[in-house]
Amino acid sequence: MPSDRSVFSAVSNAFSGLTGSMTGNVFVRPGLVRPDILTGGVMSPGFGTTGQPPPVQPPVSPTASASDLQILIASVPTAQDGHVITADYHNSVRNALVAIANHLGLGPVSDEMTITNAPRLLREGNLPEWELQYGFVRRERAAPPNGNIHGWMELDLPEGARIKKMVVFATRGGDGSLKVKLKRQKITDPTITPDLIAIDIAADADAARGTDGDVTIPGTGAGAVAIEEYRVVDNREHKYLFTAELDNITESTTAQIRAIQVVCGR
Repeated sequence: MPSDRSVFSAVSNAFSGLTGSMTGNVFVRPGLVRPDILTGGVMSPGFGTTGQPPPVQPPVSPTASASDLQILIASVPTAQDGHVITADYHNSVRNALVAIANHLGLGPVSDEMTITNAPRLLREGNLPEWELQYGFVRRERAAPPNGNIHGWMELDLPEGARIKKMVVFATRGGDGSLKVKLKRQKITDPTITPDLIAIDIAADADAARGTDGDVTIPGTGAGAVAIEEYRVVDNREHKYLFTAELDNITESTTAQIRAIQVVCGR
């Protein structure tokens, strides 16, 4: 059993890096004025004596010190009965939680998530199919000599996420065109399959950098409000598909698709 002295020393060491002072149960950074805490005064609908909400601190890095976390926690306003809870209250709490998660090694927490897929394209109808390789698909010169190659695959996107863009790591050469799309298909009616994103892959596009496209619902004339509705992933009502259409190919046509990324956020 460790002695009382060794336990006390361990606890003291754990808090030796903390700076500032304790008032009540709230840790306050030196020089950070909190009139509502230190003087016992009542907060105004804003904050302190300025009438303005506190500035929202940005999330700290995963290597932030304990004092950085204390600053963010101390920046969370104290709620008072009858006062309106504004966005500043919520955002300051969120930033503090993100900082704690990052500090504990659970992050870094980001406002974006990237879903990456290797293309595994199924053929559409009786059209020729893409040649499957390890982790990518391609069309080599003169195979087949002419016509179109269409393929599709399902994408698994997180429920409720907001689609920000799609990035496709692809290239083509020679004759023809390569268009890749993100589609949303209604579960109960597969004829309702609008294009969310459509990207034309340019000749000799840099497959290492990728070509990206935003949600525009091309060909529908959808306005900003409608586009925002389409951005939100709804797996209860819809499936999400990726398609690749290599058209008007000749013996000189080559193409390759290496990866598909869908970037989602809040």
